[in-house]
Amino acid sequence: MNKTNMKINKMDDYQPGSHRQRFIVVNYSADQEGQDIRDEDVVRPHNHRWTIRYAIDPDAEIQSWKIKSFARCPTYGSCQKCLKSGPVGTVCNECPIKNFKPGYVILRSEDGSKILDSITIAQMLGRPHQTAKADRVFKTGMDRIEVCDWDRIFRASLRASGQKYEHVQNRSERKLTERIRRDFMDIMRDENNKPTLTWRGLKIKNKINKIDNDQPGSNHQRFIVVNYSADQEGQDIRDEDVVRPLNHRWTHRYKQDRTEIGSWKDKSYARCPTYGSCQNCMKSGPVGKVCKDCPIENDLQPGYVILRNEDGSKILDSITIAQMLGQRHETAKADRLFKEGMDRIEEFNLQSLIQACW
Repeated sequence: MNKTNMKINKMDDYQPGSHRQRFIVVNYSADQEGQDIRDEDVVRPHNHRWTIRYAIDPDAEIQSWKIKSFARCPTYGSCQKCLKSGPVGTVCNECPIKNFKPGYVILRSEDGSKILDSITIAQMLGRPHQTAKADRVFKTGMDRIEVCDWDRIFRASLRASGQKYEHVQNRSERKLTERIRRDFMDIMRDENNKPTLTWRGLKIKNKINKIDNDQPGSNHQRFIVVNYSADQEGQDIRDEDVVRPLNHRWTHRYKQDRTEIGSWKDKSYARCPTYGSCQNCMKSGPVGKVCKDCPIENDLQPGYVILRNEDGSKILDSITIAQMLGQRHETAKADRLFKEGMDRIEEFNLQSLIQACW
């Protein structure tokens, strides 16, 4: 039997505790099957506000998460649309399906230095909470991280109450929004009691006008391509504007000098590769879009995501991987707009390769 067949047989061994199926809760036992997760097994920031994301000290809070969770991430995340809190990696049943089904993701601060407490944010907004089950199984890519800033909180608070931006005019509505802003700034304060939230000091009315000003190049609507011009509307992206690893294989993700990855901001407002890989067939296409060649399964449409290697140290070239597998390529348009969370990253390993070949 060759090595490939041995690998397939190993993956078919779908037993609890195996590499392919492993319970998220480290201290899981058979008597917890179907039960809500115990309080002592929940992973969340100790101060119920945030924790440092890139702490390398062995005694740091984030380093202790592996004692409770095989996923090594918070148990709960926030719905991408309504900011309800629920088990990371699952979908929000309250939000409707449009282009995609919103799911629970981990939230970070604007500068990326902090992981935020999704339960506290949901309570601040008056949103419900969905309790996780103890027997949930770990899945690669479930620990998706997205930025959480005041603009996102502001939109979620209005969406929850059924208001539109131009309707926040009466005194009670403005007072509620101000209260939420103050609470959010309190959550974002550092240990020295200094606010780390970027707040421009604008009055709510001015903020509403800025959001309603849906013009190209504004903060609300911005083209991904930095050098975009009006004559490129509807055209394919130019070769010189495409962001991909220079060696067409991979680039370092966390290298200290960040020479190559740091230059991506000169071409792309998204600061990530232009092309990703379909989660199902490994076809290459514009990051953040769905793959129309693949069917919808479990209310989810496979999309193009950025690929990393198993240890997370490298960003891989999706075009090269598609060519290697004989998959097609979908060319991006020059006038695509930036959207938060479009730069989703997932692991690419031998199992992914075998599944794509089948």
